[in-house]
Amino acid sequence: SPVQPSVYPDCYTDWSIKTRVLITSPTPFPWAKSSTKSLSGSGSISRTMVKADEVYIKQELEDSPSLKRVFQQSMKYWIYPRLPWLQLFPRMGVDSVSVDDGLQWCPDYKIQNILMKDWLSTFSSLFDLLQSGHCPFFYICTYQFTVLFRTAQESRKESITALLYPASVDVLEAMRLSEVVFSTYLVEHSPKTGHMNLSSPDVRGLVHLNQACLNNIGNIKKAVTDSHSQKSFPLIKTEPQEEIPTADSSECYPHQQYQDMQLKFLVVVEGPYTASLITFLMNSPHMVAQEGVQRGLPPTLLCPVAFPGASLQLLQVANTCGKVQGCLGPTDSYSLEITGPILPHSMDYINHILQCNEYGGTLTVVNVQECTSVFNVHLSS
Repeated sequence: SPVQPSVYPDCYTDWSIKTRVLITSPTPFPWAKSSTKSLSGSGSISRTMVKADEVYIKQELEDSPSLKRVFQQSMKYWIYPRLPWLQLFPRMGVDSVSVDDGLQWCPDYKIQNILMKDWLSTFSSLFDLLQSGHCPFFYICTYQFTVLFRTAQESRKESITALLYPASVDVLEAMRLSEVVFSTYLVEHSPKTGHMNLSSPDVRGLVHLNQACLNNIGNIKKAVTDSHSQKSFPLIKTEPQEEIPTADSSECYPHQQYQDMQLKFLVVVEGPYTASLITFLMNSPHMVAQEGVQRGLPPTLLCPVAFPGASLQLLQVANTCGKVQGCLGPTDSYSLEITGPILPHSMDYINHILQCNEYGGTLTVVNVQECTSVFNVHLSS
């Protein structure tokens, strides 16, 4: 449909954050060894782009030092804040952030203020790196949404692009009151197919929400919650004669399927308006939880290059060998499991290594942080 953007187009980069990658093959992975020794001297931010295809990897011996170096490079990421007794990724939908039940996150007001002041300084510096071209992209992971900032080259657009998801109606209203210029998609996950649907009312695939639209959405939420006779999902009106289809209008659902429903939006901010989004994020109460296990804990910043205050970390790697029963008897099977916040540059490197060395018969299982899958949406120019 011309009014719906493509969610999974052919693109060079998958912008979703992976939490686990499992690769199995009849061929071993001798280059897949992660070492803490590679952490030293890795703080350079001189590279403007972190792309696997910019690294020359020729087909050579599988245990060659160059392959090992490339793999070790792919295992690195930078994170802020770094508190060893807390698990700071993922941040959404977690019951606890403590790695030890005996060490709970319960700082006093002064500590929270000190951490937040330092976070604001770090966040501002990271955005400056993005603007200057020294950082290709970075993520902000909060307790209720994730934000992806990309350079113009990474977005294949003329300027910096920011994507925020999932945005509630309250967040949209707060952004509007802060005079952030943004566009939105209404995102739905189909319970039947598991696919993601993005609705928009015009051929550009972008909806500019005004006050009337936000009020109308609020009325929809109330109607869905309160009305026991609700059979079909109502339409959101932005202007007279304009409608946002949130589902197939001919399809009806039982009321109980919508009883606890929360509308979710993908927010898109482009060009000079990203500066106003930065200001909003630095001052918004929606960034930090006011209660619960994450109360007062600053959002997590994830980036492929160094930035002030960040800590260099390595993804967890497990390289194992076993036997599987085949048609001709037991055969060797090699597994490479990678866990952690696996950013796009890491996947680019890994895929490039596998392609350049012609690994055959590989089977890859990927676990994705669901809220970041929508970042692969193809935005019209």
